[in-house]
Amino acid sequence: MARHLDVNQYLTVVGGIGRPQWIAFILIGCIVMQFGWVMLSVIFTLKVPNFRCVDEDYLTGVLNTNTSDLWKDGQCTYTYIENNTTLTKKCGKFVYNREHGETVIERFNLVCDRKYITTIIEMVYMTVVGVGSLIGSALGDRFGRKIVIIVAALITSVCGIIQAFSVNIVMYATFRLLSGLFIASIYSPSSSLLTEMVSPRRRPDILNGMAIFWILGASSLSLISYLLRDWWKLLLFCNAPGLLFGIAMIWGVYESPHWLATIGKTEEALEVLEKIAKAKNIDTSGLGFNTSACRHDDITKETANKESFLQVWRHKRLVIHFFLFSYGWLTCSICYYVLMFGVRTLPGNIYINNFISAAVEALGYLLCFLVAWLDPDKLVTAMSMVGKLCITSAWQIIIIWSSELYPTTHRCTLLALNTVISKVGSVLAPFILQLEDFIDIPNEKLIIPILFVALMAVGGILHIIPPETNQRRLPETSEEANVSSFPVAIDQPCDTNGMSEDEETEKHDLLLESMKTSQSV
Repeated sequence: MARHLDVNQYLTVVGGIGRPQWIAFILIGCIVMQFGWVMLSVIFTLKVPNFRCVDEDYLTGVLNTNTSDLWKDGQCTYTYIENNTTLTKKCGKFVYNREHGETVIERFNLVCDRKYITTIIEMVYMTVVGVGSLIGSALGDRFGRKIVIIVAALITSVCGIIQAFSVNIVMYATFRLLSGLFIASIYSPSSSLLTEMVSPRRRPDILNGMAIFWILGASSLSLISYLLRDWWKLLLFCNAPGLLFGIAMIWGVYESPHWLATIGKTEEALEVLEKIAKAKNIDTSGLGFNTSACRHDDITKETANKESFLQVWRHKRLVIHFFLFSYGWLTCSICYYVLMFGVRTLPGNIYINNFISAAVEALGYLLCFLVAWLDPDKLVTAMSMVGKLCITSAWQIIIIWSSELYPTTHRCTLLALNTVISKVGSVLAPFILQLEDFIDIPNEKLIIPILFVALMAVGGILHIIPPETNQRRLPETSEEANVSSFPVAIDQPCDTNGMSEDEETEKHDLLLESMKTSQSV
C-alpha cells in the first residue's frame, strides 16, 4: 500500500519549537522588521517641514516691494506692487527648516503646486504593494515559500539602496514602487512558512512572535530616524540589512514540509521533518509515513497538480469564509492606516509619537487599557493610541485565523488576495483622514470615530460564522477547508510544556508507539 506523509501528526509528535524553527523564526522575523522600517520610513522621509518663500527677484531687489507675506511660513504666493499695480506671483524658491534633517520634500521641492506628487506616489505605492503581494504569493504556492522570500528580500534591498541615491523625483518614485512590488511578496509566504513549520498548538505563538518583529521595526525607527535625520541615510540603513538576512536564509531555513508534501515531494518533506526531530533528539525513524492516520493530510503529486486555484471557488463554505475574512482585513486596514498616517499630524514630537504608537501596537497583542484624566492635546494622542491597540489585536487574530483556515495548496494566494483587499483600505485612509474638512455638519470630528465603530461592529458579528482553527489540523486541500468545523490535531495532547524531562520522554514514546501501531494495521 502506498504510504503518505502525515505532516500534522509528525509535527505534533515532535512538539514545541526546536532549533530549526527558532532559526527560521529569527531570520524571517528580521526580514519582517526590515519590512516595517521600509514601509513606515515615509512617516519621516515624507514629513513636510516648515518652509518659507525666498524669491530670488525679491532678494536681488528686482521687485520694489516691502510686503511681509513673502516671509510667512508655508506661503506659496505673495503680492507686490509694480507700476502702481498690485500683482500676485508664485514663489520661485524656498528655504526649509532642517530641525528634522533633510526630507524628500526638501530634496525635490515637493511643496505648494508640487505637493500632490507625494500623494500620488504613495497611492500608487499601496496599489503596487497589493499587486506584488498577489503575484509573490502565487509564486510562493507554485515554487515554494523559501525561494520567494529570499528573492523578494534581496531585490527589495537593492531597490531601496538605489532609491537612496535618487537624483530626481522620477528616479525616487521608480525605485520606491519597485521596492513596494517586491517587499509585498514577503509577508504572505513568511506567514505560511512559519505556520507550516510548527505543531498546531504553537502556530499562534510563532505568528504573534513574527508580529513582534514588526513592532520592533516600527518602534526602533523613531530612534534610527532621530540619529540619522537625512532621508537618504535613513533609506540606506533600512534597506542594507535585507541583503544579509536574505543570504542567511539560503542556508538557515528549510522549505515548508506541508508545501513539499502537497506537491508530492514526500522524500524532501520527510528529510526536513527528520532534521526538525533530530534537533530535539527525538527518534522518529520509520514513522514518517503513516497510512492509517493521515486520512487526507497528504496528497500525491497527481492530486496536487489537479488542485487548480479555480477549484477553490467551487467550495461554498470556503468562499464564504474567504469573503468574511476579506471584510475583516479591509476594515482593520482602514482603521489601522488612518491611525498610522495620523501620527504625523498629532500634537507633540513626531519621534516620541511614533515610538508610543509602536509600543501601544505591541500591547495590542496582549491587552487593552483605558487612558483618562489627560489634558485635551494629550487626550487626542492617547485616544488615537488606544484605538490602534485594539485594531492591532483584531487584525493579528484575523491573520492567524485565516492562515490556519486556508488550504496549504493555495494558502499564500488566498492570504495575498486578503492583502490586496486590505490595501484598498490603506489607499482610502489618507482621504478618510480629510473627511471632516469636506463635510460641513455639526460635530464633524465625530465622523471618523462613528465610521470606525460601524465597520468594526459589523465585522465582529460576521466573524461569528467561520469555524474555530486553534490547535486544529491544517487543511491541505480546498476540499478539507470546505467544512463547518476542523478536527483536532491529534487525539493525544501535543504539548509537553510544564513536564519534567522524564515525563516528556514518556509522552513522546507513547505517541511514537501509537504511530507504529497504526502503521502496522
